Amino acid sequence: MNHYFLYLFSKFSRLAFVSCSICLVATISNAQQTAISDKADTDQAKRPKISDDTWKLQAETVATKLGLPKDKGDRLVQTYVATREARKLALKELSKSDDETTDQSDKREQVNARQRDQLKSAISEYLDPVQIDEALLSLGSFNPRWDRYVSQINEFQLDEQNKQDALQLTYDYIVEYGKARNAAAEAGIRFSSVTAHTLKGTLDASLAKLLSDEQLSKWNEVTAFRGGGGKRSSPGEGKRQGKQGGRKS
Repeated sequence: MNHYFLYLFSKFSRLAFVSCSICLVATISNAQQTAISDKADTDQAKRPKISDDTWKLQAETVATKLGLPKDKGDRLVQTYVATREARKLALKELSKSDDETTDQSDKREQVNARQRDQLKSAISEYLDPVQIDEALLSLGSFNPRWDRYVSQINEFQLDEQNKQDALQLTYDYIVEYGKARNAAAEAGIRFSSVTAHTLKGTLDASLAKLLSDEQLSKWNEVTAFRGGGGKRSSPGEGKRQGKQGGRKS
């Protein structure tokens, strides 16, 4: 009889141990998933919000760069915002598609190409060929980095002069970035990450003259290139010289 009770006790102990182990593994797994989700939410919260204001500022910056009169500048803003809205809707519909015969990146590029052609056709009504080419280098890139950069600068609420200077710097960066990528594509070579980091470093160093220490820290945090699963600083990050920026009074 004693042996039988010992057997039952041993059996029960093993079952209890296995059950506890399963519960522990499940708890750890849930905790890891929660941590990953929390981190994703935190990273998303750090990103500046992209809105119509972002697109308006981009188009206004290009209009200023091209020296357009107010009427043409206003038309460019309206055209570009309409293009971005149409692209946003097309990408939203694309995400609902269950067609897996084509790679998603290819589909997105097809959407970009169609919207770029429509943008070119629309601005051809009031811009000359040289202005069209210059406008498409930036506005036709649909570069998400430019969206984030412009949105972040807008959130800083800089005084008007510093804001305009900062927006012009982001425009110059996007144009040079686009030219470098196009040159690599035409040469049939991979776009150099060294070139990308050099261009970003130049932008950071120039913006450091316009931003306060707190703003520069935020800029570096939000816009730093990421790779290898973690944050990677761009060249020139954190370096500052010249005057301090600040909020509008």
